[in-house]
Amino acid sequence: MKKFFYLMSLCLCMFAGVAVMSSCGSDDDVEIDSGSIDNIKVGITENGNTMSLTTGVNGGYMDVITATFDSNDVCIKCVEKMTFSSKDIANQTWDALMAELDGEEKARYSKDGKTITIDMTEEFKGFSRADVRDAFEWMMSNLGV
Repeated sequence: MKKFFYLMSLCLCMFAGVAVMSSCGSDDDVEIDSGSIDNIKVGITENGNTMSLTTGVNGGYMDVITATFDSNDVCIKCVEKMTFSSKDIANQTWDALMAELDGEEKARYSKDGKTITIDMTEEFKGFSRADVRDAFEWMMSNLGV
């Protein structure tokens, strides 16, 4: 449970950090109107044996956490993919993440162009579908949604 709360705190920090990074600076590809939520995308979707939590700003940043379940609705895999509007922002985020992590944790992270992938299976493996949904809803509530 300690790892679960650590993970949720880490995700919340990443969401907040990325929101700040994607909404400032003149090098962004997308202009964000802070008074409008039309550009914000947040939601939980289920498709067969998967459930995904999507958060982000359309055209600027997208974070998708996808949990995969076995036939008993028990989580067997969970992967987070953070896709940024530019390689520069992805590289800056990657460098910041690598500076904070030790060797063992770094093995769960990979980067390809504008996308950073995190293997979160260790945190969610064995959770029921209902528990994963609760965790996703908790993350959404902490984003103010």
